Amino acid sequence: MLYACRVTAVTFIVHTICLFCFSGKEEQQQQKQEEVGEQQQQQKQKQEDKEEEQQQQKQKQEEEEGEKNNNKYKKEEEGEQQQQQKQREEEGEQQQQQKQEEGGEQQQQQKQEEEGEQQQQQHKQKQEGEGEQQQQQKQEEEEREQQQKQGEEGEQHQQQKQEEEGEQQQQ
Repeated sequence: MLYACRVTAVTFIVHTICLFCFSGKEEQQQQKQEEVGEQQQQQKQKQEDKEEEQQQQKQKQEEEEGEKNNNKYKKEEEGEQQQQQKQREEEGEQQQQQKQEEGGEQQQQQKQEEEGEQQQQQHKQKQEGEGEQQQQQKQEEEEREQQQKQGEEGEQHQQQKQEEEGEQQQQ
């Protein structure tokens, strides 16, 4: 009987110890699992944060590249506009220069034509003047010759008349 009590007591103690050990192990196991789960959760959170940061970084980079491209496009557009403006100004200057040259040529031509007309007119007037002078001189010479002729005829007539009168008186 004593032996049975001892066995029962020992069995009870062993059972209690085993129970205590196992329950402690279970608690430790559970705690360990919770810690592992927590670590995994933290790791997962870290991973998500990292991915989010990478996403933000990527988005920021894309925005910067987009802005760079925008600036590049804007600069190219401004360059093209400046080029077109420069081209228009050059064309305007060329047209202005051409217009001035044409105007100068027209004025030169007009001036030459006017000078040519003036010279022609002066030459014509000179010729007409010389013609008039020659005509006048000719007329004056003819008048002088006429007067001279008339004077000579008058003298001859007078002389003849005197001679005739003289002859008549002598007779």
